[in-house]
Amino acid sequence: MNDDYIKGYADRFIRGNYDKISPKFKAINDKMSETSSYSALDKLHDVLLSLYDTKEEFKTYRSFEKWAMKKFTPK
Repeated sequence: MNDDYIKGYADRFIRGNYDKISPKFKAINDKMSETSSYSALDKLHDVLLSLYDTKEEFKTYRSFEKWAMKKFTPK
């Protein structure tokens, strides 16, 4: 399958949701270890990058968005 649609879906997801998601990560930044150089925003960006690297197949953007949003809910 062509990976261009995944790139398009991920790009669209990030454009549409970054401003809603990033404040949640900024809020937990203070809770991360002071000795770590890895910040909450680093974690956010790693998760966003992972959206481009999936073997999942999606028939619609809406199904991609639902799958992607699960990556940003508390576990």
